[in-house]
Amino acid sequence: MRVAIELRQVDPSSPGQQRYLWRLALWLAESGHDVHVLLARGVSRAVAAPLTLHDLESLSPGEIRRRVEALDPDVLLLNPERSHPYRGLRPNVVRTAYGTDQYVQKLRAFGSPVERGARTLLRAMPWVRARRRVERNFYGQHGDSPRVIAQSDYIAREIVRSYPHMEGRVTVVHNGVDLTEFNPTARLSRRDAARERFGIPRNAPCVAIIGHNFRLKGFSEVVRALDDAEGSDRPWLLVAGKGTGPVQRRWAQGVAARSGSSDRIRFAGAVGTSLDAHAAADVLAHPSRHDSFGFVVLEAMATGLPVVSSVHAGASEVIEEGVTGWIVDPSDTPTLTRALARALGPDGARVGAAAHQVALGYSETVCFARIESILEEITDG
Repeated sequence: MRVAIELRQVDPSSPGQQRYLWRLALWLAESGHDVHVLLARGVSRAVAAPLTLHDLESLSPGEIRRRVEALDPDVLLLNPERSHPYRGLRPNVVRTAYGTDQYVQKLRAFGSPVERGARTLLRAMPWVRARRRVERNFYGQHGDSPRVIAQSDYIAREIVRSYPHMEGRVTVVHNGVDLTEFNPTARLSRRDAARERFGIPRNAPCVAIIGHNFRLKGFSEVVRALDDAEGSDRPWLLVAGKGTGPVQRRWAQGVAARSGSSDRIRFAGAVGTSLDAHAAADVLAHPSRHDSFGFVVLEAMATGLPVVSSVHAGASEVIEEGVTGWIVDPSDTPTLTRALARALGPDGARVGAAAHQVALGYSETVCFARIESILEEITDG
């Protein structure tokens, strides 16, 4: 197959969706397919790989369209949310990374009715409406609909809710994890160095939150839960991520300052590999308000770290409540508090070990092979 895949950047060390798609492109190329990576933001670094990189940064959407059409790919895989430079193209495969309809799901991250109302009004602004039209066109409302690869049943339902005509066109392939990087041995071998790096006492209980969007990932909810924890030995909280901007960082610092656990909260900033944050922690807290999947959940499970996840995170679909992790509603502080206490207590080791066994079934290579079979089905059809 000749496969063209859109990426925002080529950075093998970058976490999340971009890293995963880059590794998918490499795997497909190493499996013998003719793979082309489309970069509308330019080639960020030189990478020796058995595929072709296309630097499209300085080109207009019309020129990008002509370049891609000239490739004549059997498969054109785009991310419909952030692909406005590719408008006018008709992908035959889309893979939703963050949500639909310009992230309508993210509105639940704003707890204040006033702020949520303001964000809702913002969606009526011309530039937002224009991007929503581009997204709708990628989903083929006015022509042949593409196949959709969704990372979870949760996001598959959201896609059909936004675009009812996609019913029957969505296939769920849960994300995979690189088990050579994320495993119990790797996590434990880094523990002491990670604790020293982040200023966390060696034997103190520690909860980690990993994600750049503090508000969306449940930072304030976890702080409230830890404040409600019983006993004098409150856990430390490691916050790994840079925040989405100075306003959000100031907000998070304010939440921390007002907390009864303010002296035990550490803002680590961007940490590179999330493995370092997993290594410093005893529990991963991921009470996200919206996550199409949540790579950090599966990564933590692969390392044997117990996880408290969210009903609004697709990765919760690979968790069995109380057996391989805990799933909570982020707005239910008492339940979140109890789940964190259980994860930090005697149940944590048992659940973490069971979670590791589950993660073994979600290796990247297994998930990539499932995606490959879908792409071959499309080209054969």
